[in-house]
Amino acid sequence: MAVDQQSETAAAVKLKGSNPFGNARPSEENLKEKGQDWKEIAAAAAAADDDDDGDADAVGDNDTQEG
Repeated sequence: MAVDQQSETAAAVKLKGSNPFGNARPSEENLKEKGQDWKEIAAAAAAADDDDDGDADAVGDNDTQEG
C-alpha cells in the first residue's frame, strides 16, 4: 500500500502546477555554499556605485538653448 500513497502524493504535487523557477534558490544560499558573504559583495558593489563622479547628466546633456 505504500506505493498507492506515493502515487497519491505525487498526483497531489502535480495538481499544484509546475514552478516556473524550477529548483532555483536565492543567491544568498548559493554564495553561502561557495563560502562567500553576500553582505560583503553588496557593500563592495554599493561602494563602487558611490565612487562614480556623480555627473549623471553628462550622458544626456543638451547644450543647445531654446529661446
